[in-house]
Order: sequence, then C-alpha cells, then structure tokens
Amino acid sequence: DAASDWVFSACTCPVARMCKHGAAVALTLRSPAPAATGSAWRHQLGRLTGDLEARARSTLTGQRLGLEISRRPASRWSRGTAGELSMRPVRPGARRGWARSGAEWSDLAGPVATTRFVPAQVDALRALHRGLVARHAYLVAGAASALEDYGERLVPALREAVSQGVTLVPGAGLASVVVAPEPAGVVADLVEGDDELRLDVSVRLQGRRWRGGEVVPLGRPATSVALFDDDDVVLAELSEPCHDALMDLVLDHRGVAAPRDERDAFLQALAPLARSLAVESSDGSVEVPAPPRPRLALTVAWQSS
Repeated sequence: DAASDWVFSACTCPVARMCKHGAAVALTLRSPAPAATGSAWRHQLGRLTGDLEARARSTLTGQRLGLEISRRPASRWSRGTAGELSMRPVRPGARRGWARSGAEWSDLAGPVATTRFVPAQVDALRALHRGLVARHAYLVAGAASALEDYGERLVPALREAVSQGVTLVPGAGLASVVVAPEPAGVVADLVEGDDELRLDVSVRLQGRRWRGGEVVPLGRPATSVALFDDDDVVLAELSEPCHDALMDLVLDHRGVAAPRDERDAFLQALAPLARSLAVESSDGSVEVPAPPRPRLALTVAWQSS
C-alpha cells in the first residue's frame, strides 16, 4: 500500500530529520539490488572486511563526548566534608569549552547517537547509563545525577570510557578529575605513644594515605571513593566493599585511641578485626596482634520421641 509506505530518516546534517540526504537513501533503497557476481566466498569475505573497516573508522569519526563531574558543598546529609559529586555527559561547544545541550542521556539512547558521536564513546557512556537506570526508574531531565547513583561498576566503567577517548571535564568546584589505574584499599595503622595507643584507618592508593575530609565514599556499602587534594579529585574503586562502621573510622580524622593502662584489652579486641582489615604499624611501635584461629563448635541436642 503506497499510502502507508512512510519512511523516517535521521541525519547528522543541520536539518537532522526528513532531509534530502534521507530522501536520497530512500530512493536508493527502492531501486532493485544489483545481481551478485562472482563466487559466494568473495561476497562473504568482502562483506566481513567492509564491516571491520567501518568499525575501525567508527572510532575515529563523529563528535567526541565528555563527562562533566562537578562538586557542590557538603550538606547535613553528606557522608564526607569534601562535598557531593555529580556527573553528566557533555559535548564540545560550538566555539569553545563544553556544552550540555544535545548530549543529555536521552540524546545518547537512540540510533542517531552512533552517527553523530564517536560510536565507541557512545557505547561506553551507555554502559554508565545502564548502571544509573538500574538504580533509578525515574530521572529528572537535564539534571546531573549523583556520582554514587551510577552503581558499583562506576569506576571500571569510567576507566573504559576514558580508554575510548571520553574526556573527564572538571565542572564547578573542581580543578581536575582523574581515574586511578588500580583499586584502593582500606588499611589501619596502629601506633603507640607515651600516653595511648592509636588506630588510624585510611584509604591507601599508590603509597599515599587519605582520610577524614580528603575522602568521599561512593555507595553503601562503599565500593568506590573520591579522594581529594584541594580541588583535584581521584576516583578509585575499592578492592573490597567497605561497610559504614569501617568507613566512619576513615572519615573520622581523630582515629581510635586507648590509654596505656588499657593496652592489653585494646589489642585483644583488635585481634579479631585483623581477619578482614589490613592492620599494620607504620613506625613499628606495636606488634600487630595475629587474628585468633577459628574454633569449630558443635552442639548436640536430644529430644525424646
């Protein structure tokens, strides 16, 4: 039925939809296909070669994408004093800088996105978006989502996006944003002074320790962290999920202290924690207690029939 034979076209030209380029493609598709000549294997291998070449070119063509990460001041509900982080996709502006319009999540969902933007970058950002929608059925259009809302695969997905050429753009409140090349770990440092024993818990990444206001946990339990050095931030996944009680010690710069006269009781209470937490003494002032060996208990009960 010619009356119902409608064709919709989307194009990267300024007209965008139902343009002359789409009409030309539609007319070409209406023409009878040329008869295949030559051996079948030549046709099959030629098609495969064309697909591979098109995929290789797709990583070099199209408009590039970025992810803008911004910081706002901490509120009474924030889990860290360094502030709260949010993220949204962006594209290069017409003259300079980065623009948000035309690069919302809804713009990256349709098939036109892979013809307008670098396809490999679109795929990488869609993976991030899947983590977001898995946690939130409804998203406010135009609003930047909190960084921890992207799920436990946030940092690996960001690392993949960066490897595909996506630019991490520092937004308001930030000077630079980088993704750590390796996971961070939570460690405890046990030291003894003249008057007390002290246990300081921190996040360790590439030999540096971060704690207190330098750390913003992401997720509950935390699976990633944002590590701050003034207005510079490093995003890293944790080698193991960190539950609230332990993360609270990371965020508390005061640490845990016990007076000298309670030394033995403090070390005895600390020993079981060494099973699941890396405990060390950076200055060698304390011999870190070994975790107690597990004991198997068996209870036998008898009931009369």
